[in-house]
Amino acid sequence: MVGYKLSQNQAFRNSVSKVVNKKSNDEADRLIKEKLKSVNPLHTRSIYDPNYIGSNMNCGLTTIAEELTMRGESCYAGLHTAGMYPEHLGSYFKGLHSKSISTLNLGKLGDANNIDRSVLRGERIRNQMEKHVLKTFPEGSRGNIYIPHINGPHYMSFENLGNRVRFDNPQDVDLNITEWLRGAVTSGTAGSNRYEGIRFTRLDDLEINRDTISEVISKTDKGMESSFDINIMKGANFVMKFL
Repeated sequence: MVGYKLSQNQAFRNSVSKVVNKKSNDEADRLIKEKLKSVNPLHTRSIYDPNYIGSNMNCGLTTIAEELTMRGESCYAGLHTAGMYPEHLGSYFKGLHSKSISTLNLGKLGDANNIDRSVLRGERIRNQMEKHVLKTFPEGSRGNIYIPHINGPHYMSFENLGNRVRFDNPQDVDLNITEWLRGAVTSGTAGSNRYEGIRFTRLDDLEINRDTISEVISKTDKGMESSFDINIMKGANFVMKFL
């Protein structure tokens, strides 16, 4: 009888629902993570590997490759040091408009001159990023994020799942995003001053520019190639990938 009454209790049902949903979310995120390993398949953390430079400086390109992958295309990001800024996305997608772009300033929390690099700080920044995406973009939206960091800017991806946001790091799916965000800044450095915050760009509703996309993305059926060219420079060289 006690068990019956407990099962009828709304608070109990809500708590069970949260556990079930979390397990379901965790499994879904795990499957996405596995899928995204193909986006930057030659990624390596070994400085002795010839692919080290190219696979650690293509973060912006991996977010583009993720978007194409989420659309059902089999592809991977090019390997090179041609850094890029958010405005370069207009070269690879058509239809970029004012509502595609949004900026989050972290205020005092993002001041490069006053950061403690604590785990709590990373959690607070991630929470603010999630609230910003949920408020700014409709459910189902996907895009990339330009994140100024104390050790150099970096690109990640987001998807608005309605009641939560999934953040991906397609360049290195094993990176602990929350820990990495401990060093995120929105003021006090050249990278953060450029946009005065974290820059979000929605991509899922844009048309792919088939005339230019091959400059940064390759189809998997063409085999692995490296477009690494140290003489090409489109934007900032993003050199900081690990804590």
